[in-house]
Amino acid sequence: ISYAAAEAYYTVEAYGGINFDTVIDASGSGQDGIADSSVFSPGTIPGVNGNSAVFSGGADIYVAGESPPSGSRFRNETLDLGTSDYTIMMWVRATGAYSSATGPNGMVFVVSDSINFGDPSLYLSEGGTISYEVLQDNAKMSSASNSYVPVDSEWHHVAIVVNRDNLGGNPSAIYLDTVNATGANVMENTLNSLQPGPMEFWRWGRSLQGHGDDFAIFDQALSQEQIAALSGGTSTTSSTSSTTFSTTTSTSSTSTDSTTSSTSTLPAIVRGPYLQLNTPTNQTIRWRTNVPTESHVVFGTTFDSLNESFLDTNLTIEHAMTLTGLVAETKYYYATGTTLTNLAGNDMNHYFHTAPLPGEPNPTRIWVLGDSGTANINAEAVRNAYYTFNGTNLTDLWLMLGDNAYPAGTDLQYQAAVYDMYPAILRNTTLWPTLGNHDAYSSDSPTQTGPYYDMFSLPTGGQAGGLASGTEAYYSFDHANIHFVCLDSDNTDRSTNGAMITWMKNDLSATTQDWIIAFWHHPPYSKGSHDSDSEFELSLKEMRECALPILEDAGVDLVLCGHSHSYERSYYINGHYEKSWMFNTNTMIIDAGDGRPGSDGPYTQQSSTGAVYVVAGSSGQTSGGGLNHPVMFFSLNQLGSLVLDINGKILQARFIDQYGVVRDTFAIVKPPHN
Repeated sequence: ISYAAAEAYYTVEAYGGINFDTVIDASGSGQDGIADSSVFSPGTIPGVNGNSAVFSGGADIYVAGESPPSGSRFRNETLDLGTSDYTIMMWVRATGAYSSATGPNGMVFVVSDSINFGDPSLYLSEGGTISYEVLQDNAKMSSASNSYVPVDSEWHHVAIVVNRDNLGGNPSAIYLDTVNATGANVMENTLNSLQPGPMEFWRWGRSLQGHGDDFAIFDQALSQEQIAALSGGTSTTSSTSSTTFSTTTSTSSTSTDSTTSSTSTLPAIVRGPYLQLNTPTNQTIRWRTNVPTESHVVFGTTFDSLNESFLDTNLTIEHAMTLTGLVAETKYYYATGTTLTNLAGNDMNHYFHTAPLPGEPNPTRIWVLGDSGTANINAEAVRNAYYTFNGTNLTDLWLMLGDNAYPAGTDLQYQAAVYDMYPAILRNTTLWPTLGNHDAYSSDSPTQTGPYYDMFSLPTGGQAGGLASGTEAYYSFDHANIHFVCLDSDNTDRSTNGAMITWMKNDLSATTQDWIIAFWHHPPYSKGSHDSDSEFELSLKEMRECALPILEDAGVDLVLCGHSHSYERSYYINGHYEKSWMFNTNTMIIDAGDGRPGSDGPYTQQSSTGAVYVVAGSSGQTSGGGLNHPVMFFSLNQLGSLVLDINGKILQARFIDQYGVVRDTFAIVKPPHN
């Protein structure tokens, strides 16, 4: 993160189970999974004058019900900032309290003029030559008594600005703590006395549960205007000349980012264009403009002759135009904008291909990303590796397996993690996503509200093939001879008699496609960063118990999931719906080979129907784990993405790591029709 002359010391993106000591990045590029704390030798950090900016304790962040290690203590987590001016910023969300301590339960920020200051006695303290301001939601706090983040389950942007009028040599520290109303410190309790559960929490002491993200430190005292710009807010000046701010939080489904708050009246595209709902005869094109305009698309089969058009005269910043009456398996060039001007396209780089007719055995390439929403160099490396691997070949469609934008699936986070990360493929190839648990922090499936549902156009009425679901939370579509089923494993009832599983059963009964591929977020089998045997992983357990029997009875061929930040690939199996130790290798493995062409050979479907299960959740980060689930033939703690090529009755899958190396491959072959 940088703003004008301000340079961030580092950024930590808190996605779960992260130890600050192992992900601090001196280059300021954010979380990269590299243990960079060793590079913090004296004098290496701009503006710190020889002091080392490293947390003094093992300050782990836990989310999604992960248990802290036994005996963990979060105490005196101090960041040494030397004698420079600085700004601390982060997003935090407090969701509850564990203790009965009196007073406010929330995240409290303490600034001190001494590293060895002991327990604080105030919510906010200062001394010596340090002056301070605390900004919450970009509004200056009026007193120490409200210098905490309330427990309201909402995201709040918090900033601490320290201006030193006299650099007298006294060091300072930022101290993250929880206190009760009398100022007594409540961090004495070890965390193993707390009961973990299926919830998100960021535990800095006994009285707080919640989590945070986007921790950044700058080597200068930023102004309120700069802080507002960096956090996505806009500033206004009141009649009393005091500055107030409005910010974007994760609960806003149509957040305005810094790219959309332009003071210019000239229309410009600030998101997209991107493709949705691709069928043999229709194509939906979406984009966002900085100011409300009409929606106009021109298109044609040659880029220099866009002689067909669609127009919607309603003024909006969120544009979604569905082109109809198209010819199957045809390449179209397009431009988007207004009737007065094209704002994007009208060149060789803006095009789409209509889908083949259902049942046609056309060669189809599918790119699969899981948990890619880190918006960092990891995601970039995985993207670039696929682009290099794919070359000039057509990607027919691509899937996102959830957690598409960390940490909370806000509109701003989607902008960085999806629209700014994949602009080229978004404008040429239709994206079909599923909802992850991090996306669900800001979006709600029962009401179909929030950023995820606002920005994607997904089939509710069977318009892309398959049975109408009546919701964008789960849906199906056809492409060539493949039937895809997308489920919501996080925010929708997963019971066997619930609406989603009932719809899925009917949808599968109706399809006649050669291939069935199902995808959702939470894997039925995993020993990665999530354990499918855990009693707290209800989504994994219920999808395994409720969805898999129906899918396998219907002849599913491949199941794709994310959530665990690793790559795990099963044998060709059938019939395992219990805990891992109940897996029977004699009766549940249909083919015990490696499935690799040139080795044991592809998995071949005979009289016994089997499926391959893949966890491909390492497109943005890796998080380790035992990686020893017995259904898995191959497991790998490696960044990468999955590439599927289906040609007639042959499916080939390859896992491509961030360097472009094929680390795993398998194939499934179906017998020809009689």
